[in-house]
Amino acid sequence: MNNLESTGKDHSFKIFPEQRMDSDFPWQVWIVGWIALFKACSWLSCDPNISESVGVALSYKYMILMIPLVVMGLGVWNQRKWAVWGLIVISIAELLFFVVYPASLKSFSLESSTSILPLLLSLGVFTINGPVSDVFILLFAPFLLKYVR
Repeated sequence: MNNLESTGKDHSFKIFPEQRMDSDFPWQVWIVGWIALFKACSWLSCDPNISESVGVALSYKYMILMIPLVVMGLGVWNQRKWAVWGLIVISIAELLFFVVYPASLKSFSLESSTSILPLLLSLGVFTINGPVSDVFILLFAPFLLKYVR
């Protein structure tokens, strides 16, 4: 009898593992996976009003991190320890990037429109692409490491 038959669980890597939708699946694991996926692609829908040098630096950062963030997000959903460690490294690297290159934070300026929708969209972009999501991932890292295999 192999390990799959003895545990009754499928340990294969899936793009959208079914267990992530189970009611007993930890919400922290679920949401950190979504944050990683959103961080990977949400920058594609942004058009920040920043200088060319800042735009180039951010473009390189986003292009370098895009595929690793997708892989790590899916890996977290698949409860892989390497994915959690990967997100920890990426989050620390991004926080260091914001410290070393603070001009990049200007790309997250909040829309000063009188309408609530642009303000909410700007806040969402700041939350996902800015340091907030990195801090969130690092805060949940101990729990994620405890839960994943």
